Amino acid sequence: VTRSAAERVRRYPSLADAGAPSGASISVPLLHDERPIGGIGLVFGAGVPADHDAEFLMAVGRQCAQALERARLDAALRASEARYRELFEAMD
Repeated sequence: VTRSAAERVRRYPSLADAGAPSGASISVPLLHDERPIGGIGLVFGAGVPADHDAEFLMAVGRQCAQALERARLDAALRASEARYRELFEAMD
């Protein structure tokens, strides 16, 4: 959580020229087995998010990461089933 644009630039100087919006921001990592698989960034135009807002968004990030991992596993299963089906049908 960065509470202002000035804090964001101080903590992440590479964002100074990135045209980052002003205001507080929260970057939420999407982690699966402690491995990053994505992220969500939110910028607040007015006000500063409370600590419970950050905690809530971290929980949302965990749920998003789980959903992404389930989708990845489902796609892998479908691909594996398709390969198995092709091998089986080739034996006929």
